[in-house]
Amino acid sequence: MKKIFYSFLAFILFVSCSKDDSPDDPTVNGSCTVASINNLYNEVLKIKYDENRRIVEYSSGTDRIYTYSYSKTQIEVVENHQTQVYDYDTKTYHPVTHQTIYKYTLDDQNRIVKRTYKTDYNEIATYKYKYSAEGLLLAITGDDGKIYTQINYNNGNISGLDHPIFSETYKVELDASKSYAPFSNLIIDFFSDNADEQDYILYEQGFFGKLPKKRINKISGSSKSGTLTQTFTYKEDSKGNVTDIDEYNAHTYNNRPQDNTSTVKTASLTYKCK
Repeated sequence: MKKIFYSFLAFILFVSCSKDDSPDDPTVNGSCTVASINNLYNEVLKIKYDENRRIVEYSSGTDRIYTYSYSKTQIEVVENHQTQVYDYDTKTYHPVTHQTIYKYTLDDQNRIVKRTYKTDYNEIATYKYKYSAEGLLLAITGDDGKIYTQINYNNGNISGLDHPIFSETYKVELDASKSYAPFSNLIIDFFSDNADEQDYILYEQGFFGKLPKKRINKISGSSKSGTLTQTFTYKEDSKGNVTDIDEYNAHTYNNRPQDNTSTVKTASLTYKCK
């Protein structure tokens, strides 16, 4: 579910609460959990919980499954990704499963501070995470400390996002009257190449520090190549659960106006309620 870096953007708001020994429930209210998502790319995402409402399995489409296991100091996520490989002898396709294991290190405040996994080139990739004194996620870095993504805040809510390596800066506008919509960070792929979809499941459960409260209406910004503006509208059911998120995306290029795009996409969520 990775996208080309500049075509990524949107938001990663989180459910607000104080941090204790267990993470936040990924719910709109205390009685409902998100059961499935039809994302902006028309993929069906399904979520399974254990008796403590921790997410233990997440499936993306029909060919990608993630399983989660939790301990005091580490979270392990196993990704099984099935692809179709062509056999020139039989002239048919057959399924092949690729497995990747992601390991997340927790600090004494139950926050993820490091993620490692083995790449297709048999190298170990490492991401590290920095937090403010208030417990907010400030940056995603490489193992050498180089900043890939920097997150800015205003009164505990995300106000901007910077990608220093690509000279990209984005402003975030909030609806102060509306609370966060669950799994919207996953739906819109906020961090693009600096996070994978299984990471967003952990964001949603509060494993990345203290979480902002409010809903994002608009993200706008620029890079060396052009500008990107995204606006969002939401529909809710009678219980206040967000059931649809519409993304309006306008992308312009400085030197290639013929490639300018304007699109509208919709994601939908279903819930299981007590």
